[in-house]
Amino acid sequence: MKRSITVGKSVKYGSYAILLIILSVIIHSYYYYLYVPSSTFNKIKNQQYDVIIVPGVPYDANNWSVFLKWRIHWSAFLFKQGITKNIIYSGSAVHTEYVEANIMKLFGEKLGIPSSKIIAEVEAEHSTENLYYSYIIAKARGFKKIALATDPFQSDMLDDYIVKYNMDIDLIPIVYSIADTINMFEPKIKFQDEFIKGFTPLSERENLNERLKATRGENIDWNKIKNL
Repeated sequence: MKRSITVGKSVKYGSYAILLIILSVIIHSYYYYLYVPSSTFNKIKNQQYDVIIVPGVPYDANNWSVFLKWRIHWSAFLFKQGITKNIIYSGSAVHTEYVEANIMKLFGEKLGIPSSKIIAEVEAEHSTENLYYSYIIAKARGFKKIALATDPFQSDMLDDYIVKYNMDIDLIPIVYSIADTINMFEPKIKFQDEFIKGFTPLSERENLNERLKATRGENIDWNKIKNL
């Protein structure tokens, strides 16, 4: 009898623990992916940035992914609202044969952003590198007011590096309630010119441990940005 009671209590407490974990995930998701983006946007919507950094997304010459769609249209929205003067699209040819930054630049131009206001950073192969290389470009061009404009998940993740390395970058995560009001059509672009012949995807150039290390920014010399 005692054993069955003990087992019953264990199951009961285990269920409570699972419910608490689920609840914490829901609260975290709401806070970081809904509340924080909306609250942040309300604070900065009347400001103007010299440039926003938009990390790349792979392109496969078929219909664009939801993340590519969100990031491109969000950057165009911020530009048209006068919240940013310039845009840095960042990303090399990583998982597909197309240079991400150049593809994003083509889409941005089709959405009405002047080519002169778009900068393509084509070295980055990981999110931390998107941040690092774009920051160096922004500083080299004399941009003072800089922001990262991407989806809330990536924004939350990269914020750790912004804080850790004291980078002068604000966050403008996508506000989904605003994104829902945008006509996120896919414009036609001439993507063929961005095709890389003889391309080898990252997964064949680096093993899993190497990719994880690079994703964590361990291949970057962060000291180079200390005095920028």
